[in-house]
Amino acid sequence: MLKETGDTEFSLLKIKDFIKFYYFKRTLIFGMRNPSRVEKNAFKSGDLIFKLFPQPNVLFLVFKFGDLDWSDIAYSFHLDFIRKDENFMEYLLKSYPKEFNLVLFDVFTGKVKITRKFSFNNEFARNLRDKILSQCEKPFNLDKYKAEVKQIYNNYFSSHLALNKKVSSSCRISGAWHKDFKEILYERYGFGTNNSIPKWIYKEIHNPKINGLITKEQIPEEVLRLGVVKGTYKKVKNRYWTVELYKKKKIKKNRKN
Repeated sequence: MLKETGDTEFSLLKIKDFIKFYYFKRTLIFGMRNPSRVEKNAFKSGDLIFKLFPQPNVLFLVFKFGDLDWSDIAYSFHLDFIRKDENFMEYLLKSYPKEFNLVLFDVFTGKVKITRKFSFNNEFARNLRDKILSQCEKPFNLDKYKAEVKQIYNNYFSSHLALNKKVSSSCRISGAWHKDFKEILYERYGFGTNNSIPKWIYKEIHNPKINGLITKEQIPEEVLRLGVVKGTYKKVKNRYWTVELYKKKKIKKNRKN
């Protein structure tokens, strides 16, 4: 689990993992030493999940990217040193930012590995704005802030924060899995649709030992040669099967998060 460094600026000389969240610059930065291919793929095209865990003196932003573990960062408006706009209160009262930048930075090489734009839904963006406005209106005590952060980190892992009842808002942002085959609908009583389902898929989805996933080992050789490496299926309204096949590469497509 990555933690906030507490430094105003990060230093390459320290070569430490870090997370920085700049609300007014709309940027979330992860500093990682030699991020793996799995980590880079999670940042580039994985599903993003965000949750807010508010406390009296600090706001915790909790997040999960792809299949990586939960992470979090403690945030206070009063410590957002990158803030430049003196009319921020007037701006926040009228609007709230939804689009942010995600940056994966290799602290070992000093190079940016991944950049990605994402957008919070309206409810989450408003909730985040409201919590920050609440911080603006309160006097700031650095000792109380540090004590509260220390208490939370001593008692909770990031995964605990994500499941805590005090989470005030959640947001899930779809990743970039590209559907290379259209959905195939199949009516279980045999009436079917204009899209006939291949016999090998029919066999797999009626196998009681299989639950929702068609793996590479179950895909015919001729389909594998097309680049397909997995499939998913589910029953809709206890009547239809929907089947989706995916190719090997995660192809980023134009979409609204």
